[in-house]
Amino acid sequence: MKLELTDDEIISLDGKCESDTQIIVEQIKFSMTLRESGGITAKQSHMIAKILHVAKEKGRLTYQRTGIRYCPCCNDSAGYAKYKRNSINHQKGDENRNKPLYLGAFNLDQGFIVIANHISTGYCDNCKQTMEPVLIKLLKGIKTQIPSHWEDAPHDYLKYDNKICSKCAWEGHEGEMKKLNALMGGKYPGGCPNCEARNEVFGAQNIRLSEGFTIVEIKGEEK
Repeated sequence: MKLELTDDEIISLDGKCESDTQIIVEQIKFSMTLRESGGITAKQSHMIAKILHVAKEKGRLTYQRTGIRYCPCCNDSAGYAKYKRNSINHQKGDENRNKPLYLGAFNLDQGFIVIANHISTGYCDNCKQTMEPVLIKLLKGIKTQIPSHWEDAPHDYLKYDNKICSKCAWEGHEGEMKKLNALMGGKYPGGCPNCEARNEVFGAQNIRLSEGFTIVEIKGEEK
């Protein structure tokens, strides 16, 4: 059974719930503060709070163009294509339920598994006009990696997966590793900075993933 609570009911759980629930409480408290400043709806403020949480929790955001059936921020739908002529089973102008239309949208938390025409963290083109100016201001100063093609957003940090060398026990992050020549040109981080161990493209993987990630600030001349 699914139980839906109002924002005020969720706020009443503040300090009286498990840690996972407390995260949601904090997001709702923050979204209510955003709403008081005006210009955005309750659902839009909830989404902004969620996006900021993802940015801090995962150390990165995506900005992937996609098409969706329904927007999670405004519940808008593009509907269905309409029949262009009469037939036995339908009239001209009736909805063709076999041909759904899609809203243009942006996915800000795209992972390896993607549900077609659905996003849980993001917004449609219409909501973008209202939400993005607010979101971009709030992202400034947050230690998270943002894609370079999101031109208006801040690009002050890079995220690197943490690594550990199985040969010498070096621990650090991917950005500190030696750059090796790639087969098709270019370089890739594949060498241990402390010993001769290396990760071969089709061979041994001596430097393995460790827990967590490291956020590194991009200096002015490196941007």
